[in-house]
Amino acid sequence: MAKNEVEFTPNMATAVIDVHHRITMHLKEEHGLPFLPCCVLASLRSHGGTMLIPDFPSAMISNENTVVAAAIRLEQRGLLEKTRRESDRRVVVLHETPEGAALVKRAFDGVYRQMTTTVWRRYSDGSIDEVLQAFHASAAGLGISDIEVNNEVHETLTPAFFMAIASLVRQWTQAASIAGSTSLTEYRCLALLEDRRKPLPCSELADTLLIDRSTVSAAVKSLLAKRLVRVKRGKDGRQRIVSATESGKANAACAKAELEKRTAACYADAAPQLRAKANEVYARMYIELAEWTGVEGLLIV
Repeated sequence: MAKNEVEFTPNMATAVIDVHHRITMHLKEEHGLPFLPCCVLASLRSHGGTMLIPDFPSAMISNENTVVAAAIRLEQRGLLEKTRRESDRRVVVLHETPEGAALVKRAFDGVYRQMTTTVWRRYSDGSIDEVLQAFHASAAGLGISDIEVNNEVHETLTPAFFMAIASLVRQWTQAASIAGSTSLTEYRCLALLEDRRKPLPCSELADTLLIDRSTVSAAVKSLLAKRLVRVKRGKDGRQRIVSATESGKANAACAKAELEKRTAACYADAAPQLRAKANEVYARMYIELAEWTGVEGLLIV
């Protein structure tokens, strides 16, 4: 890995996935709005309230059919309107509604409050700007237009910030699947086992990776079926202890190589100084997350 590239690490993944999860849960619980539809509404604002579905950077965030499905849900709630272009009736045009504009503003305001009272609680305005710039630096490599880097919805958060988070997670998910035939959660479990170089209880995997225990149980079950881990009972008979097999270790190494390659490619178009700064920002995000959660042993190399 070249020194001027953004380096993928399990810590980086944990920090970014945690932000994605926090935003996703806030949007769902407080506004009844999934992540992708929120990005669609924010992108509409970026485009002055009107855009075509192909204008949305769907190639890197989701396929166009998923964007269409999101637009249908938003239309049903009166949060956008769809029309057909007069010159070509096959072309669908999305239009912002006052209700949609108001909701996405409330959503961004709420996300900002949620982040600045939790994992960003000690961040200055300058530090938050550095976080945003770290994600913005990946925009071009993720197919996100410069038009999405704006403050039309919120004075600090940008549509590109939301899109880059979702896009990075999607890139990593694809990399783990292609290189290791695992889910991203399964890879993260293998990476932690490899880092600790000792068997770990499922509960420790869940706590350290900040994943709920039922999700870890499902991941371990899948890894066991693929013969990438071994599982034995703990002393009380209920605890399950997991260790990586040699195949599991090789799988994790192969997946990490692809994850490193993908991450570096996402930032390839950014200036060298921005790439170097992004590495610093992601490292700090992880440290702040570790201190906020207070999970013993969260830090891994």
